[in-house]
Amino acid sequence: MKRKIYLLFILFTLALNGRPLFSAVFESYGLGARAIGMSSSLVAVGDDYTSSFFNPAGIARLQDKTFYSEYRNLYGLGLLRYTAVGYLQPGVGKGTVGFTWYRLDTVGEAASIDYAENTLSFSYGISLFSPLYLGVNGKYYRVHSTLGASGMGLDFGILYVVDERWLKVGAAVQDLNRTLLSWDSGVKERIPLRLRVGFSSKPLAHTLVSTQVDWKDQSDQTHRFGLEQEFFEKVIALRVGALERASAINFSWGLALRWKGWSFDYGWERERLLGDTQVFSLSVRY
Repeated sequence: MKRKIYLLFILFTLALNGRPLFSAVFESYGLGARAIGMSSSLVAVGDDYTSSFFNPAGIARLQDKTFYSEYRNLYGLGLLRYTAVGYLQPGVGKGTVGFTWYRLDTVGEAASIDYAENTLSFSYGISLFSPLYLGVNGKYYRVHSTLGASGMGLDFGILYVVDERWLKVGAAVQDLNRTLLSWDSGVKERIPLRLRVGFSSKPLAHTLVSTQVDWKDQSDQTHRFGLEQEFFEKVIALRVGALERASAINFSWGLALRWKGWSFDYGWERERLLGDTQVFSLSVRY
């Protein structure tokens, strides 16, 4: 544990002095325990609030007002806490508008480092015509520490429903403008562009399969796969996922308990270098 704290201390010391964290600042952690359980392969799913992160075009398909929140202890260290809270409002113009606040901060034995990353994201999704949906995120980034940093980011997504059950195709670009972070020290750093392309299908009435390929700055490639199986009239859902990056494979799993408009989700993701991450999320549709 001391070694891991020391590593975090070195990384955040670089940040506090306004030096780039080797693209570690505002890492793409995602949204929702459902995503973790399916290895974040949701760019072409577009049926719940997680679309506001993975593909904002998907929120245009939602019919209910939705409140959502999540908590995760990153890598099981008890040193980094990642939380999110947000709201989606359909029926605004011809689409759905949303707001999400993401926060990463140090806790426990690392609290003395006093480092926090906050992202405010405003989303809008619209249907141009029945099978084609478009979406956009406007984001404000802010680092709070001894030295701060800030920047403005832009995401864009598209979702095409070939067949409601058999095939959806999705693509999204995160930080399309390669967001420039300006540190108080005068140092400049860019958040890498991320591209996601994927497919989803329901070969059975209660079985969802999704696949996805990600590129980070058009080079670092990740392959993702997710499976979700619903039981008892969708009251329970079990999920599994896998991702392959740099010839290494990580696995994940999760579950959901639903009652009326409430959904409690849990996700677990394997991380070989630092440790496993557990995620808890809650959403309410009404």
